[in-house]
Amino acid sequence: MELLAAMNESGQTIVLVTHDIKLAASYGRRMLALRDGQLADDTTLLLDTRRPWERAFEAAAGPHLVMEFDAGLESKGDIEATASLPGVAVLGKIQDSVELLGQSAGEKGPIQVVGRTDPGGDVGKLSFVEGRWPQQAGEIAVTPHDGWNPPELRLGQNLSLPTAAGPAEFRIVGVLIDLTTTSVRGEIQRGWVLPTEMSSLSSADAPLRYLAGYRLAGDVSDNGVAAAKERIGAALVPGAQSAEPLSWQDMRSGSNWSVAAFGGIVYGFAIVILIAVALTIASVIAGTVLAGYRDFGVAKALGFTPWQVMGLLVAQVGVPAGIGRYSGCRWESWAVHIS
Repeated sequence: MELLAAMNESGQTIVLVTHDIKLAASYGRRMLALRDGQLADDTTLLLDTRRPWERAFEAAAGPHLVMEFDAGLESKGDIEATASLPGVAVLGKIQDSVELLGQSAGEKGPIQVVGRTDPGGDVGKLSFVEGRWPQQAGEIAVTPHDGWNPPELRLGQNLSLPTAAGPAEFRIVGVLIDLTTTSVRGEIQRGWVLPTEMSSLSSADAPLRYLAGYRLAGDVSDNGVAAAKERIGAALVPGAQSAEPLSWQDMRSGSNWSVAAFGGIVYGFAIVILIAVALTIASVIAGTVLAGYRDFGVAKALGFTPWQVMGLLVAQVGVPAGIGRYSGCRWESWAVHIS
């Protein structure tokens, strides 16, 4: 199923016939239910909302593979030449990056600073949360704070970054979402400045690196991405990679772990609620039986059968419930009409 899902993400339509509704709900974007040869249900929207990360990834033209190279060992020209390798559909604009220790509001923490001209592009588009893109020296846009690691960067704050000439202050003018900053390895803080700022930020302690994002064609499964990584690495200088390549599966797993974790909590809470509801219903029934014990005796003395007594009990509960349901629906329709 992972292979079929990967093929689907690459743009190939997959039609799967199955009797396993859970399997269809887990992987499908659209599910058509057939009964006696006729279309019985079409739950397109319901199933599509179960794959929010995949939709965001496609909208951002997310990279299937992100590789990082040492600028002292590899040139941008050689990296750009890998765009013609088999399996590579698009190579995004190669970006300069450095790993720095930033400080803001008295808190210090690592941040990857990238030189980039705009948030768009053929690969790895960024989406705004608030603010704008840096337009001049001394401005920086950052990813949202993960809520755990310092420093806590906010729009309008100043961020101090080390340079060859000493600490430099950058004003945070924008907050953007980058899908490549979250993976199974954790979440990194990333910031973007104008490319002209990168020469002053790189040093012997913070060597310049090149970030390259690849959109792959065809097989984007684990095996397909691994094969593309091997081809790209073989075409460049040995040892030029400065970090372990990042695949789109790593990004998806890192983004979805919180959904899975909180989903388990929600399911557990739902089970507790169902148990509580069952106990409440049992308590109400037991109370009703005890309270109506005398009435049942009278009904039995009058010649009512046990089933007739049960019918009286159901009527006592069902008639008021039916009246409430009918009146509630009528009031709802009226409210919707006037609104």
